[in-house]
Amino acid sequence: MIFLLPAALADTCESYGKEETLSPLTDTSVDEASGLVELRTRPDVWVTHNDAGGAPALYVFNLKGELLRTLSVLGASHDDWEDITAGPCPLTDKRCLFIGDIGDNSTDREHIIVYAVPEPTEDDISLSIEATWEVSYPGEPANSEALVYHPCTDQLQLITKVSNAPAEIWAFPTTPGKGELSQVAELDLYAYTLGNYLVTGADWDDTGERLVLRTYASILEWHTDPAAPAAHWSAPPDVQFESRSGQLESIAYDHDGNLVSITEGELTRMFRWSCEGRVKGAACPGADPKDTGDSGTSTDTAEPTDTAEPTDTNAPDDATCGCGTGTAALLLPVGLLFWRRRR
Repeated sequence: MIFLLPAALADTCESYGKEETLSPLTDTSVDEASGLVELRTRPDVWVTHNDAGGAPALYVFNLKGELLRTLSVLGASHDDWEDITAGPCPLTDKRCLFIGDIGDNSTDREHIIVYAVPEPTEDDISLSIEATWEVSYPGEPANSEALVYHPCTDQLQLITKVSNAPAEIWAFPTTPGKGELSQVAELDLYAYTLGNYLVTGADWDDTGERLVLRTYASILEWHTDPAAPAAHWSAPPDVQFESRSGQLESIAYDHDGNLVSITEGELTRMFRWSCEGRVKGAACPGADPKDTGDSGTSTDTAEPTDTAEPTDTNAPDDATCGCGTGTAALLLPVGLLFWRRRR
């Protein structure tokens, strides 16, 4: 029972169904789709963007293949937008999208950028930037096409795209502004992938209990512990299957826990893999950003014992959120029960 209880709480899929081909997005303004996210405030509404050479704009669409709106991101530059993810806004109590201008094929950029913009409403015709991260690697520059947000630590991370070495996972500073990335871990994809090692997209689910990576040839998923968000990087994926339906450079979970991926090209093809036998976990019990007005740093009057010190939130190797769904959170009550039975 001790070992089965954490698994019963995890947000996982027993398996995924066969690849389902959806209606393509035929609007020619989307010709190099490179990021994908479903809006948290508007289910069934999705957002993508073009990569290098594209306009600083987001494209709002549905899985019927209908382009609903094109939104300019005011004040943003576009060097190489490669991925997009969602989470609480860093400075307000709204929901935000995080746009990753993180691509660097020639590995010569002095810094990379992430823009935080509020999730668009039906009436928006453009978006303003709420916050910006302008960061550099502590060593040599690197190329990345995968940006993720962890809902338990409020941390943005990227995974590098490399072909001759382990991929690296880097964390952004908690507070927006200029700064430096800090390395979380390495991931040796050579041992796990099905013929390709280049990470082209990623997503963490809203519970912090599933992480998916996409390569050109395969999909890899880990069942992760929200209380130990870096522990899985040294383990093989829990789910692994081939996916070779074109140049797929993005992947995301939908609200039902299914996987959706889209291709680059003038005809944006879309695919879905349905989650079968889902065991749904509880939402990550991290701090509600509405309580502080800031998902990264606390400005309220809570006692010091209620929250971690600010330096802890920037320590990706041992960052925790006191998650009740994690294995670590279960050890104490189980141990006490065992002690009482012995008594």
